[in-house]
Amino acid sequence: MQKVKRHELNAQEDALITKLHKEICFLKEILIIRQKGTVGDMSSKIIKLQEENERLKGMVLDKAKIQAMIDHNEQLKKYLEEK
Repeated sequence: MQKVKRHELNAQEDALITKLHKEICFLKEILIIRQKGTVGDMSSKIIKLQEENERLKGMVLDKAKIQAMIDHNEQLKKYLEEK
């Protein structure tokens, strides 16, 4: 005899489900483009995604820059409080 246990989702499973859902949506988009569009459409979409990826990579700041910004912000707060 098997014991029945309640199905529970934890944060990892939820994140995995969300990731898989996004991937399925992306693959559906590619399938639609392939069915309706041409190879040029696929190439342009890939190029756009690569450009966006590079732009997002450029936005990532290292810890030192973030800490410097936080310190500068604190100095400005103190300066404004004094006045």
